[in-house]
Amino acid sequence: MNDTAKNIDNAFLVVRETYTNLNKLFSALDNECIENGFINIIKDQKPFLRWKSDNEPFGWLINSFVKLYQKKDSPRKNEDSLSNEIRKDNNIYALEFNLESSPVIRIAKFSFSSNSWTTSPTVSEHWIFYWPLKKTNSKEFEFSTDNDLQTSTPKNETTIKKFKKLKSVEYKEILLTEITSKNFSEKIFKVFDEL
Repeated sequence: MNDTAKNIDNAFLVVRETYTNLNKLFSALDNECIENGFINIIKDQKPFLRWKSDNEPFGWLINSFVKLYQKKDSPRKNEDSLSNEIRKDNNIYALEFNLESSPVIRIAKFSFSSNSWTTSPTVSEHWIFYWPLKKTNSKEFEFSTDNDLQTSTPKNETTIKKFKKLKSVEYKEILLTEITSKNFSEKIFKVFDEL
């Protein structure tokens, strides 16, 4: 195997290992969420939301994974239901694991107007939770920072409507490399509670 082939092989080995470790983290988060007062609202679907494209080479590799939660004690839309369906609470707590440059986790609270969601978000609705966190999207969102708390607010009614009546997003960003099997629960769910 020549040096170029070996470098490609090593690069993909790192990607596969990263995906394996993310999968372990996703499972651990879902196992710990109830103890921390949250429910996974995409449990019955894929374990995360993501964008994937066969037409664009950038979409061949998943660079952004989104996990969604709501507060466990918020009232159910259907009081007789026992499922983890979307709740009446207008806040959806999101974790965006972003590998586009320096690997980070964005720990966010999305505040929507009432009745924005009647069912849990689908895999293809990844963009609703991705673009409000992307600071390069300054045409649609206004971004501000106060200490380590970042805020994203739609700039106009068109953007509010496009993003399912999104009012605002508050989020903190931490390096993915700061997360370990011993601290993930505190580092993530504690921030959810602070938002």
